[in-house]
Amino acid sequence: EEADERFRAYVTEVALPSIGNDPEREEEVANELLQAQGLATDRIIAEYTESDTWSPAVFRVIVSPMVAWIWIGAIVTVLGTAFALWPDRRRRRVGSRNA
Repeated sequence: EEADERFRAYVTEVALPSIGNDPEREEEVANELLQAQGLATDRIIAEYTESDTWSPAVFRVIVSPMVAWIWIGAIVTVLGTAFALWPDRRRRRVGSRNA
């Protein structure tokens, strides 16, 4: 959280005003932001790997059985669309001989 707050402060207090003052620096400032983000990530990794008091990351996985129905619905929709777009063999040509 602390790194997020520092990065957010950098963006709002340094980067955005810099672009507002000189719009031509947008690409340069974007590269600076990417570099700052990379440095922040490296620092966080270093804190976790070099510290003896680090705690493991916690991941929350939510399993919802109803999500399967969303996927089934998506598959039915795709198959129905393909079926509706498939040309009909029995369709008569315009200007047939019997007309």
